[in-house]
Amino acid sequence: MGLAGNHKQRHPVVGEFLSRNSSHCDIVVEWSNREVTVFDKSTRRTEHYPAGATLPYSGQTAILAISRRAIFVRAARVPNAAPEDIRMVVQIKLTELFPVPPSDLAYDFILLNDLNVEGRLALIVAMPVSELKKAYAAMSAAGIKVIRTIPVALGSDFLAESLGRRDAAVVEQTDDLASVDLVVDGMLRYSRVVAPGAPLEVEVSRTYNAAGLPCSTIIAAGNALVGDADTTTSNTALASLADVAPERFKINLTLPEVLAARELASRRWRQSFALLVFVVALSVSTLTFLDYNAAATKASAQRAKNTNDLKPFDTDRANAKALADRETTIATTLATAFKPAQKMYDMTTLAANLAPAGVWITGISVERGKEMTVRGTATSNDAVAAYNSALGSETRYRNVRLTFANDASIEKIPVVQFSISLFPVGNLPIALQQKSGA
Repeated sequence: MGLAGNHKQRHPVVGEFLSRNSSHCDIVVEWSNREVTVFDKSTRRTEHYPAGATLPYSGQTAILAISRRAIFVRAARVPNAAPEDIRMVVQIKLTELFPVPPSDLAYDFILLNDLNVEGRLALIVAMPVSELKKAYAAMSAAGIKVIRTIPVALGSDFLAESLGRRDAAVVEQTDDLASVDLVVDGMLRYSRVVAPGAPLEVEVSRTYNAAGLPCSTIIAAGNALVGDADTTTSNTALASLADVAPERFKINLTLPEVLAARELASRRWRQSFALLVFVVALSVSTLTFLDYNAAATKASAQRAKNTNDLKPFDTDRANAKALADRETTIATTLATAFKPAQKMYDMTTLAANLAPAGVWITGISVERGKEMTVRGTATSNDAVAAYNSALGSETRYRNVRLTFANDASIEKIPVVQFSISLFPVGNLPIALQQKSGA
């Protein structure tokens, strides 16, 4: 039947009149300022008592059903949200729906299945706090233990259900009043008290028009005389409430001060629980930190020990690397010696091939890792200069320079004797000088 707005808290409040834990009732009491009607579940009898009379049901548990005269029943659209949020919206709507200030009302609501773009439909019931206190006082004076307070019109839901009807107008009639309860999709949607003298079939149509609902099946409850009734039954809404487990009534009218006491107790419980969770979390965090700190200290000590243990190996590795580097240097030197960039005959052959006409090579001196010297005789200084230029342009030589060029004669023929020094590229020494160490 939906969710009620004030059924969240389950904490007992000292002095609270209602019992929320009982799941059994002995009687159903319909209360109003004029008359009290009691349906005894065991005897299946209905008794009527004037208001203020002593009720002979001391010690019994009861569903307190508020008469249609003393309670307001309205349906209104609310946001499709959580019940605790909807309750705040309903509290604001009380001013629009009922002719009593919200501060003077005890109210509750049920969320119905009707949902559209405007929100979810809620059935809102309310009654003056002063009237609810009177009802509780009457029950207390009679020694009756109330387990839930609901509108008696809610019994029309179950009466229609017992007859296999989900949409119906349930009509009842007594000596001083008649009532029309509209049930839509198995839920009470509208309740109205009418004068008993008017034709009830006419009042049913008026009630449907007032609620803005299409007409449906008419059930004449309590053998009411309704001309257009589709079904007539001796059962009543009050008697139907006795046949339903109290847990199915998802609504319960409660005094505002009781709700406030419950909320205070709940808030204190939540605060205590939050404090307990905080203390537990703090304890767990402290223990975790201590464990972590101990483990970190142990790990740090182990790391220091490992570092000390590795020092000899680090020294050995450094010595091995130095030895390997030395061997690599020697190997490179040997490779250079046995595989030079230019062989000796390459150096001399190239120098001889570059000599132009008019130049004769008389001697070439070359040693590994040293400059190469080319000596010769030329017919002119121009020939010497051309030879020197040719050697300088060759990429396989560097630092080419004319050492001397002297005029001479051979058998009275003038000649020029010259000497050119150069360094063949890649002419490395066989052995590199090594640094001596301790």
